[in-house]
Amino acid sequence: MEDFSPKSALVGDEVTFTGFGFGDYRADADAHVYFNGTEVTQFVKYSDKRIVVKVPEGATSGNVTLKINGAELVTEDAFTVNEPEPEVTELLVTGFSPMEGYAFNEVTISGYNFGSSVNGVTIKFNGVEADEIVSVSDKEIKVIVPDGATTGPITVKVSSEEYTTTDEFVCNEGATVTSVSPAEAWAGELITLTGENFFTDVPLSDIRVRFKDGSAIPESVTANEIKVKVPAEGNTATLYVDFGEKQTVKGPFFQVYKLFENDFNNGSSYSPFIDSPVWAPSTVNVENNYLKFYYNYAALAADNRRERRGCEVACDLMAVKDGWYGFKVFLPSGLYPENVTGTIIAQLFNVGDRSSWAGHVSIENNKLVLSHRNALVDPVTGEFGDVPFDKWVSVVVYFKVGINGTGNLKAWSWIDGETPGVLDVPAYDSGLVDFGFGEWIDDNTLNCEVTKTNLIGDYISSKFGMYVQWPADLTIYFDDIKALQGNPEDAFDIVKPE
Repeated sequence: MEDFSPKSALVGDEVTFTGFGFGDYRADADAHVYFNGTEVTQFVKYSDKRIVVKVPEGATSGNVTLKINGAELVTEDAFTVNEPEPEVTELLVTGFSPMEGYAFNEVTISGYNFGSSVNGVTIKFNGVEADEIVSVSDKEIKVIVPDGATTGPITVKVSSEEYTTTDEFVCNEGATVTSVSPAEAWAGELITLTGENFFTDVPLSDIRVRFKDGSAIPESVTANEIKVKVPAEGNTATLYVDFGEKQTVKGPFFQVYKLFENDFNNGSSYSPFIDSPVWAPSTVNVENNYLKFYYNYAALAADNRRERRGCEVACDLMAVKDGWYGFKVFLPSGLYPENVTGTIIAQLFNVGDRSSWAGHVSIENNKLVLSHRNALVDPVTGEFGDVPFDKWVSVVVYFKVGINGTGNLKAWSWIDGETPGVLDVPAYDSGLVDFGFGEWIDDNTLNCEVTKTNLIGDYISSKFGMYVQWPADLTIYFDDIKALQGNPEDAFDIVKPE
């Protein structure tokens, strides 16, 4: 005999033995099979190299013996007789593993009648509800231990049924991250996380600091300090530190500076900006080292949907505290009619639970107007410059999100040949206002993170081009578009058009 499988089964299940020299027919062979001494009564198949039997009633776990024509063979591996599953009609937890760990560890809960969807399932660790349920099947739930959990029983609630374990999950205190310095930085810059009880026994190569879309191995780790460079793929979000498989620790919120720019001097691509949207026969294309937007009014007249009014480009800007943008704009006489009103040329779009514009720059009879609002209420507007025909005009806008009077917007503009704007003399300043809407981490930070209670992240993004109200074909040119996530010290100089 060479082997048998499976190595465990229920009474009545089939087990297959493979080898050679069994004989072609059982009728011609004196063949007997014993499961830990209990003889098989049902042979399913029998050949010289393969015997299939059913586990007999009364069988117990242990080695299997084959007696064929007086020769006796005993399996090296023991066979396990499985217990039949009980008939369970109500919610039941039979155990969980591991039985101790840290916040953000994954725990597997075993039992019955959990369902097949995370919807309607609530898990609490000693009364603290888990934010993340990884998966649910009828007999198994995988869940992440919530931040703030303490030692105690696990409670599983499925619809209206609830079950609390008698065993306690032991939640170890472990490491904590208390601060990060600086609180915002560019990719590639070194930052320091400060805390307590960092695991210096975990190899440095197994430690990861996570920045939303990217992670990095620290430069160094001590018992209370981690130094790490912000990875290129990192983005604004709450930081997490993975100490190998030992513990995951939640850190503070961190903002990553990101710059999206194109001066349109390198071919036909206008990446990192993408159409958002552009409906034919309207077009966006690079022409003579600038970005040309052509809006065809007939497309709107034929199909008067709101999205048809846009001929814009967007980027992956995700500002949750503050940001900037700058560009040059040019109105070509003959291609952009006189006395046009209502042409939005740059939008601050509040992505999230209530996706809508939060601020925009528009052209009203060749005047630049900045509008902004909070909580979808009527906008506040202010003029900040002129846009004469056939001249390039530079525009810079700063915005700071905020509620309870902590937000702010500023705008600068100047015509080519004039003295550029300077940081401390904006052409328009909103003063302290409410700006932006959605879920908030605090009065100055939109909540860009998706959780069980915040199903859509909130942040400010940007669009450039034309959103049109005027009933005519329009052409407009842009150059040197820049959008900056965050507010570094030299932000004005970074986004200022050249």
